[in-house]
Amino acid sequence: MEISVSAYIIDAIIGFSEVYKALDNMGAFQRWFDAQPDTIAATLTLTLNEVDKFVAFNLI
Repeated sequence: MEISVSAYIIDAIIGFSEVYKALDNMGAFQRWFDAQPDTIAATLTLTLNEVDKFVAFNLI
């Protein structure tokens, strides 16, 4: 079974995760939404995105 994912989709996901982390570091979520996202859930999601990148490019 072979799964194929466009490199553009992977890049978009990575870009989104970088923007998320930048906003988190600046405290934008607290300022805009008066709430802070769950750090553990966010870290898990970002980690899974990175693993998907390695799988998509057959690096692991």
